[in-house]
Amino acid sequence: MSGIQVHRGKVSWWDGSVTTLCGIKWSKQEAKARRVTTWFSKLTCPACIAALKGGKR
Repeated sequence: MSGIQVHRGKVSWWDGSVTTLCGIKWSKQEAKARRVTTWFSKLTCPACIAALKGGKR
């Protein structure tokens, strides 16, 4: 599991794409393929953690 990172982001209501705090953008189809229930997972992406600490939501 060392290669898997947990990101934080938002889903677009317009087209279903997902954009993470660190700037990764996935289309709706890619997001569905990658989606895993991570409600209780620890955030592991260093860029997402830094963005969250910097106040970005």
